[in-house]
Amino acid sequence: MLSPQERLSQQELKRRHEAVRVRMREKGLEFLLVSGIRFVAGAGYLRYLTNWAEPFAGEVLLLPLNGTPIFLARTAERALLVRNLLGLQAVPGSTALHAADILKREGCKRLGLCGMK
Repeated sequence: MLSPQERLSQQELKRRHEAVRVRMREKGLEFLLVSGIRFVAGAGYLRYLTNWAEPFAGEVLLLPLNGTPIFLARTAERALLVRNLLGLQAVPGSTALHAADILKREGCKRLGLCGMK
């Protein structure tokens, strides 16, 4: 079985982020909240931007127009796993409240949603 790094290079991941950021600029968005709840309900968006999908509970990526994406994992252990396996900035806590706190701290005024039902 291939490791996550072997399945998708960091260069390709950054290319994907930049492609999405082009669209964010067009829409005037400061952040994109990408939800990955279950494999069949939008996890494709999360997997496209992180090379990670959550089969059982929701996890979230906050993709800023500029700067480092923040992965919101459901537990501290999963945050550590995402950091170590994927090289993404990851923090525990994937609820709407966790996302809102980070977005507020970052001063986000215009947010796009992706993968939400």
